[in-house]
Amino acid sequence: MHMHIPRVGINMITLNQHQIPFETAEWFPELDELQHSGQMNMMEAPRWLQDTFGFSKEQSLTIFNEWVEYKK
Repeated sequence: MHMHIPRVGINMITLNQHQIPFETAEWFPELDELQHSGQMNMMEAPRWLQDTFGFSKEQSLTIFNEWVEYKK
């Protein structure tokens, strides 16, 4: 299955951990699974989080940025 997801802009505001009503690490397994599937470039993951789970742009970027830091 091929999914087209628009690129997310670089200069977006992200929330800090205290401004979101959930633990970002809860979503790391979803991102890990997406990465391992090879379905898309992971730079498209914030939009995927929005479309799949209904997160706001800010929430999805916060989850994604925390996941990137976790993966380092």
